[in-house]
Amino acid sequence: MYYRIKENIIRRNEKNSFMLLHPVSNKFITYWKTISDYISKNWIIDSSNLSLINYLQWQWLIEWVDNNEKFSNEEFWSDDFISAPLNVTIQITNKCNLRCKHCHRVDKWSLDIDFKKIKKLIDELSDMKIFNINISWWEPLLYKWLFDVIEYISSKWIKVTMSTNLILRNDKIAKKMYEFWVRQLHISLDSADAKYHDYIRWSKNSYSIMIKNLEIIKKVGIEFTIVTTLINQTIEDYSNIIDFSFRLWASWHKTNTLVPQWQWKTLDVEYYNNKDLLKSYIEIFSRKKEEYSWKMSIIWETMFLINMWDGQEGKPDVFKIFCPAWVLTCAITEKWDVLPCPFFSEVNIWNIYKDSFKSLRKNNKLLNDIRINKSNENSWCQARAYWISNSIKSEDPYTYKNIYNIDDHKFYNDSAIFRDKFISKIWHWIVIKWEKWNKDFYWLIHNYLLNSDLTLEIWTGTWIVPKTLWKLWKNIISVDFSKNMLKVAKKNCEIYNNIVFKKEDINKLSFKDQTFNLIIKRLAPDNLNQIFRVLKDSWNFINFTNWENDWKELKEMFWFPYHESVSSYRDKLIKQWFNILYEKEFQFEEIYESFDVLANMLNIAPIIPDFLDKKEYYLDKIKKYFNKHKSFILTRHKYLTNAKK
Repeated sequence: MYYRIKENIIRRNEKNSFMLLHPVSNKFITYWKTISDYISKNWIIDSSNLSLINYLQWQWLIEWVDNNEKFSNEEFWSDDFISAPLNVTIQITNKCNLRCKHCHRVDKWSLDIDFKKIKKLIDELSDMKIFNINISWWEPLLYKWLFDVIEYISSKWIKVTMSTNLILRNDKIAKKMYEFWVRQLHISLDSADAKYHDYIRWSKNSYSIMIKNLEIIKKVGIEFTIVTTLINQTIEDYSNIIDFSFRLWASWHKTNTLVPQWQWKTLDVEYYNNKDLLKSYIEIFSRKKEEYSWKMSIIWETMFLINMWDGQEGKPDVFKIFCPAWVLTCAITEKWDVLPCPFFSEVNIWNIYKDSFKSLRKNNKLLNDIRINKSNENSWCQARAYWISNSIKSEDPYTYKNIYNIDDHKFYNDSAIFRDKFISKIWHWIVIKWEKWNKDFYWLIHNYLLNSDLTLEIWTGTWIVPKTLWKLWKNIISVDFSKNMLKVAKKNCEIYNNIVFKKEDINKLSFKDQTFNLIIKRLAPDNLNQIFRVLKDSWNFINFTNWENDWKELKEMFWFPYHESVSSYRDKLIKQWFNILYEKEFQFEEIYESFDVLANMLNIAPIIPDFLDKKEYYLDKIKKYFNKHKSFILTRHKYLTNAKK
């Protein structure tokens, strides 16, 4: 006996995930590999799984067939890729009735998407088995043919959702939306305080009108998500917004953050400079998610800084991803520009006014680069990475993992002694060409050290800088966040009486303003705001750091985040009101002639972000390279800069 999925149901079996959309309830149903293996390439279901058969029969999703007939569509059947996004956001108009402070609308003239052409696009998206079309930005109700578009999407059995500020709603519009199968709205609420919400939205009474219209939406039976964009709300306000959303009977509360593009760049967003504030948002989010478990879903926008799952166990492979840009979602603007996601607005991938959307997905190199290796912890917000360094391959420092890496005390505490022993012997084990940059670094700080009454060294590690330069400075405070690193460093420098070792958080230094004559930092993260604060006027900050193409060979082999670019770091210094007196880039080679030495180095230096979680995978691939080439050459790229406050 054979069963197959009914013809009018959108379905795919990709990346070990069997996905289908219920044609009546619009419920998106996803199964992982243990279920997807029962589905053949002919969309025939193995009748040995009776529980699956019974469920799908109960949902009216399958039909009986008398033989294993061939009606294969292998384009939507694959173990290792997604053939098309699950969602496409269409920005049908740039008209809006509000002027929100965080709006990044660029054009000053009004523009609607072409109605005849949008029907052709919907046909194409239907052929590509798109599950959801979200009608969005700026205010869709100002689009003349809105309900014609919604009706046409629904006729293709595609789910319709819509984003709105909920100012223009009334009973007639709400009933018409329900009639045309709009079952989910995304509604903006930026504060639980009416005055602050109206201030952000730049419109008096927008809060009260939205709350009033929300009652109309609830009466006709449309579910809704309350969406909050974090700008500079207080921690208390953010917590209150989530509580208020529950009292409003929202099905979901979603948190967005700003990815600074276009006009968003002019906003001074505090959490980008204050990781303590960011962590406080994360703590509220986590606590509320637990508090409202099974009552209201607490979720985050795909660009939300924390980017954190509850755990990957039991998730379909298609959802084991942090940044879904151009894998699970994308956007098409009113000008027919294609964006990897709605927040990637400064990167115009292509214009499809005259071209096929389907061919673009297969042929555009940048889009293919964006799709590569988007699984587990190897992914991050590429829109934010692009904003920071003008490269989608750059590291996004605001993902959950990177925010908390700085406090990964256990890793550094556990590896301190082994790290010290390894560094002490590294010169004998590795053929390394670094004399030039080393001399330049010491030459640059030599005179400054002699004239500085009090010097701060950031992230001292176990000994290198204090032990090498102790004769040159009068007094130095060397800080690190790892207590065991500091313990080893104290022992290595115990004969010197002009060094004080201190445990510090770089994002919240305990020193008073303008404490130090000189600040030096070598190969470590920093916080320029804190450095600027504790440095005396007219004194110097000397930084020696990795730059964009450092560890290039490993990064190309495993495709993990690149370091910050030189130009981006330079811009940050200037933005922080530093004057750059001197800068120089260095390139040299580290030649590892022993696999064991490279493996030991990777064990103590978290160069590959998830090395400890996938150690066997990484080492196996590197060993195969060693067996073939007999050595491993790492091209090192360093950036030395001298900035004056």
